[in-house]
Amino acid sequence: MRVPRLPNGELGEPYPAFKVRGKVMSWSQRKTLTDLSTGLPILQVSKERLHLHPTFAVKDTEERELMRIKNALFQFIGCKATATFVSTLGKNESINIEGNWLDRKVDLSINNTGQRAGRIMRKIMTMRNVFGGASTYTLQVAPGVDVAMMITLCVAIDMKNLDDERQRRRQRMHHHV
Repeated sequence: MRVPRLPNGELGEPYPAFKVRGKVMSWSQRKTLTDLSTGLPILQVSKERLHLHPTFAVKDTEERELMRIKNALFQFIGCKATATFVSTLGKNESINIEGNWLDRKVDLSINNTGQRAGRIMRKIMTMRNVFGGASTYTLQVAPGVDVAMMITLCVAIDMKNLDDERQRRRQRMHHHV
């Protein structure tokens, strides 16, 4: 993951800041976000299995839950979810996630205010995607918003998208049998 930052806080040329690791077809569907400046993992995103709504938990390296991402139950095309967490000030916060991968963009807004926290844009036909099986995204983060949190939301949305694609493939296979 590349994060564009200059020492004065302005946007600049992207440089690697975080790496996301995880097994593509694992049962646990656990992804780890590593800080490249230290080489240490900082958090994990995993899908929780026993929920009516598709739900993802974000935990620190001590397994403490930092954030929960709950998807809308009935969403045929696109993405609609809410991420809930406790801010560094101890306040309950939420990020609303809404968009459509067919349009290739998802908007992230703060606490139903409509104030944009960020935007994720998916690049479809890249060499990494076609030949390497890796998704490519552009992530815009509003000033003052935690970059690692926004990357985590991007990872969770990608995990849900991959889950949806697997389910569609299975359904097509069953219809052809």
